[in-house]
Amino acid sequence: MTGDCNRIIYNILLEYGSGRTLADLIKKSGGRGLSESDVRCYTRHILEGLDCVHSSGYVHRALKPENIIIVSISPGTGTKYVAKVGDFGLAKTEKQMRKMMTMSKSYKLRGNIRCSSPEMVVDRGLQQ
Repeated sequence: MTGDCNRIIYNILLEYGSGRTLADLIKKSGGRGLSESDVRCYTRHILEGLDCVHSSGYVHRALKPENIIIVSISPGTGTKYVAKVGDFGLAKTEKQMRKMMTMSKSYKLRGNIRCSSPEMVVDRGLQQ
């Protein structure tokens, strides 16, 4: 659709998540963490989602437990849960990322430092 100043605006329609996130599940565990089988399952779902995002030419840039939505599905043998990547507010195309990398380093760093990789914190994202 066209927005202000005749700029093209893209709307991404996402399915409704039941309101639970991976961060909620971790917090609810009371410090015990998730079971190994849940971690494996959710990790596989997240990686499959990121593979889809990356193969479409986008970079998410804000992957953290708060942005992983846990959705229930009922396959007929009971309720199961699927982890899905959400919140694409900081997502960029590959072209935008290349352009951004030529800008000042203060512009490059975005997101929550608590969820950043060690190399992002140590060298301020210069190696990314």
